[in-house]
Amino acid sequence: MFPTFVYETSEVSLVEVQLQSPKDEKLYEKGEHRFSFALIVPSSSATYDRSAHGKIRHSVKAVAFSEGLTGGSNIDARTPIYLIANPAPDGETSDLNVRVEGFKEELGPYAMAIAAQHLTVGGLLHFEALLASVPIRTQIVSVSATLVANYTLRSVQQPSQAPQFAAKRTQLFVFDAQHPPCPETHMLVGDSEGGLAPTGPPAAGTSLQPVESSHSTNGDPSARSESSDRSGTLSPSISRGSSIRAPLESSTHSQSTSTISMASGSGSTRLPSNSPTISRLHHPSTTPVFNRSKGKEPLLPMTTIEPGGSYQVTHLARLPNDDIIRPSTLEGTKTPIETKHELILEIHFNSVGEDGQPGKLMVLRTEHAITLSSPLLISLSVSSSFHSAAA
Repeated sequence: MFPTFVYETSEVSLVEVQLQSPKDEKLYEKGEHRFSFALIVPSSSATYDRSAHGKIRHSVKAVAFSEGLTGGSNIDARTPIYLIANPAPDGETSDLNVRVEGFKEELGPYAMAIAAQHLTVGGLLHFEALLASVPIRTQIVSVSATLVANYTLRSVQQPSQAPQFAAKRTQLFVFDAQHPPCPETHMLVGDSEGGLAPTGPPAAGTSLQPVESSHSTNGDPSARSESSDRSGTLSPSISRGSSIRAPLESSTHSQSTSTISMASGSGSTRLPSNSPTISRLHHPSTTPVFNRSKGKEPLLPMTTIEPGGSYQVTHLARLPNDDIIRPSTLEGTKTPIETKHELILEIHFNSVGEDGQPGKLMVLRTEHAITLSSPLLISLSVSSSFHSAAA
């Protein structure tokens, strides 16, 4: 990663605790002797990490300096430890509840939501996309979600050297004509005149209601249907279960603000790691989208919505395990491998003209920066005491 060093090894931090002063020499009898000690791990310490960019490991080493009767010898023992950091202030796992609403001339009113009760590696994420009332005939080409990990790599042997940057994209799910969603997640309702009517959200011209912070089922079990699993073709470690679900319970809403902007051209502007949720409509650089298997034929639309019709898709996806993705790096951490994450939810669509021909492929995209916790926090939060950052 760095031109000067193929692989770097260095001591990230060192904490020493002296149990007995050399002035207080003491002769111990033959047998077993135990020495208790404690040390404070700085809150800025780098956490355990392992990825394609390197490893960060910690260990505790105890050394006993001895004179001995035969000239002296030192006794030492090393034990590995694994440091993790918790972004939640109360020792529990953090949650996520994000909803973006807006209006686009090409799509009418829309809403896109992402929610999680435990935002951890290997946790579950609930995605929802809604087009309440499209103004013109619209073809939905695909709906997809992606987790992007942005790495900042710093040299531990040459701290003054400029950092290097890398990114890794992990696709959580994709629905298209070749990989359609389960029937209960793909909601289109026809009206008496043969068109498509909204499935519950307000019609065009009225505002969409935000997700409530608690369950709105009022104890009614019929308000949440059972999920149905389907095997995916993306990665064996990523399960794809789809269901119609009530909003996930969340104690707090996301504190980020939402802005709506239009963008076009060869691609979208890269977001900083601390950016708020952003929804944008733009033209992708590659048009049309080509079939993944043959590479020649354009993908068929997944579904077509008539004017005034609505479309809604929900999906419950599981994040990959810690062999594929790593937790996010918290602010204030001094580490040579810094990791930031963002979630992207996209709808690819075409607007059909009066001549019946689809227009240019467009994308409605929502991006949100998240802090992903270690999966160990779920078990540790009920078995370990909470230590404040001041320690």
